[in-house]
Amino acid sequence: MKLQLQAELRQTTTRSAIRKLREEKKVPGVVYGKMTEPVSIALDEKALLKALHYPNALIELEAPGLNKLAVIHAVDRDPIHHRILAVDLHQIQLNERVKVHVRIEPIPDPDGKMIPYQMFLHEIHVDCLPGQIPEAIALDLTPIREGKAIFVKDLDIPEGVHVLTRADEVIAAPFHTISEVEPAAETAAEAAE
Repeated sequence: MKLQLQAELRQTTTRSAIRKLREEKKVPGVVYGKMTEPVSIALDEKALLKALHYPNALIELEAPGLNKLAVIHAVDRDPIHHRILAVDLHQIQLNERVKVHVRIEPIPDPDGKMIPYQMFLHEIHVDCLPGQIPEAIALDLTPIREGKAIFVKDLDIPEGVHVLTRADEVIAAPFHTISEVEPAAETAAEAAE
């Protein structure tokens, strides 16, 4: 997905200038790139909040003298009020691969039955071209219904996307599988005594 954000170039990065920006409901940010110097910008807080609803969206930054395509890399929030304090964006080229985190989205059971399971991993780290970044990776819960754990290697990954997260990491498992493993471990320990 591609989004457009109006940006203002910031000339000063003093605390008083940043405080004034926040009073105006703007968020200070920095755009980093491999071949360019970091650029200090300010973004409208409301527009940025909307953009954050689309993780890994390609952001077209529009400002006089600044035409950059970027992805949001990091968001600094106030720990109490959760207001955005600052944002880092990475400039990208459409023909260069990027590393991003993509959320895992469980597919609801078609018959509406809910099988208790635990999620251990909510996102995976991937490497791909900007135009191939998936919005989310679907998680088929069929193995959970069969009493089996689901690993990263079990995911259906789109073509062109390379997974950087270890293939043997558990994404989700049914609760009863977890509870069955513990007594077996205790029995082995008792047998050793």
